Amino acid sequence: MTTTEQVLSRGNGIGTVQGIALVLTVITGSIHIYKGLGYGGIPLLLAGAGFFGGVALFALDVQRRWLYALGVPYTIAQIILWFEMGLPYLRLGLFDKAVQTLLVVILTFLLITE
Repeated sequence: MTTTEQVLSRGNGIGTVQGIALVLTVITGSIHIYKGLGYGGIPLLLAGAGFFGGVALFALDVQRRWLYALGVPYTIAQIILWFEMGLPYLRLGLFDKAVQTLLVVILTFLLITE
């Protein structure tokens, strides 16, 4: 099997933990899109698009271990950037970072167990 075939290999359906990861990803992606549209933040829109892109790739059954492996640093980078930006949108930001922290834990779990 070539690398391309491996990346596009079909998954085994959606388990409970994967479903939770998808919900968390949609929540954080939605928050980024909402703030990006409401306050004109192109970086927030791009971040949200990245999260929804991950959901789309998951739905297309792109090899999931790759998605988990890319999702962990991508999400950690969002957390770090929020601190670097000076903690904007504090209340919603804290909620979003809690969601993202849980997402990192779940993605790491999925990466290790699948």
